[in-house]
Amino acid sequence: MSMDIIYVVLIFMLLLSLILVIILTQNEKKDHIHVSECSKPKGEYAVDPGIVSVDIINTCGQSNTPCSFRAPNLKGAIDICNNHPDKCYKFTYDNRRKVISFINNSTNYSSNNDYDIYTRQT
Repeated sequence: MSMDIIYVVLIFMLLLSLILVIILTQNEKKDHIHVSECSKPKGEYAVDPGIVSVDIINTCGQSNTPCSFRAPNLKGAIDICNNHPDKCYKFTYDNRRKVISFINNSTNYSSNNDYDIYTRQT
């Protein structure tokens, strides 16, 4: 009878240890971020602050003029970009002059604190 109690206590302790190991290993994983989520911007557009491009798309309007428009604020600039989904994948917004310009995806950038580049995330 005493051996039966020892076996039951031993099995109980092993099960308890196994549960404790499972809890501890799962607790460590809760802070890990999957690689597919790293550096993933939140929201509709990713922002590259202080960067400008002069590679403006020149296919707007009937006479293929540069794709630059006046926008009163960033929300207005985003609305303009969303109204031209076939041309606007990436744009610069000059907050001082209140101008949005659609730019090419593969372009050269330079630093300029008056501008930010916004890239569509969809």
